[in-house]
Amino acid sequence: MIKYITVSDGYDVVKTHIESNAELKCIAKKTIDFLTGFYSDFALELLSSIDFITINLNSFEKEPINKQLENWNDRKRSMFSNPKYIDISIKQLQKAEFV
Repeated sequence: MIKYITVSDGYDVVKTHIESNAELKCIAKKTIDFLTGFYSDFALELLSSIDFITINLNSFEKEPINKQLENWNDRKRSMFSNPKYIDISIKQLQKAEFV
C-alpha cells in the first residue's frame, strides 16, 4: 500500500512572514501592483524583454526598442510586432517605482 503525504505549499508561512515585516510587505505590494495585468507568459516575456532593452539602451524611445526587438531573433520579432503591446509595456516600466 502506498501512503501519500500531504505537503503544504508554504503559502501561509510565506504570507505570514511577509505580512509581519513592513519592508517585505511594501516590496510585495509594489510587485503585485507592477505586475497587475501582466500575468500571462506572453505579457511577462514582453515586459521583461522591453525592460532588458530599456536598461541596456538607457532609454524608453520606441524606435530603438523596436529595432532591438526586431534584431533579437525571429521569435521575438514575430511575437512582439504589435506596437500597441510595446507601448503598454513601456508605459508600465516608466511608471514603475523600483528603487
